[in-house]
Amino acid sequence: MGACHSHIRGVLVVGAGLMGSRIALLFASRGYLVALTDVNEKVLAGATEVIRRGLERMAEQGLTEASGIDAAVGRIRTTGDLGDGTRGADFVVEAVSENLALKQEIFRRLDAL
Repeated sequence: MGACHSHIRGVLVVGAGLMGSRIALLFASRGYLVALTDVNEKVLAGATEVIRRGLERMAEQGLTEASGIDAAVGRIRTTGDLGDGTRGADFVVEAVSENLALKQEIFRRLDAL
């Protein structure tokens, strides 16, 4: 797994917008298994393609290997269910919109899970 820390294998990214998708892209490109979750099904449905295009741009700039794009994308799964996203996650990144009440609710739910 390369640079992966042995105690972290799975990462949950909460929020599949621009920031969340890019965070998921970076973790997946470094060998981590990533669950990407969002309540917006439209955003979530397009996230994998956004991530693939981001990886392709990184490869064009010499920042990653083009041969690893399919594998990186394959390490990402999307889900609209926060509980499902936490399964197998050793590390969580919150990347939702800048709404304090929403962030607090997400952290309450994560605590319960």
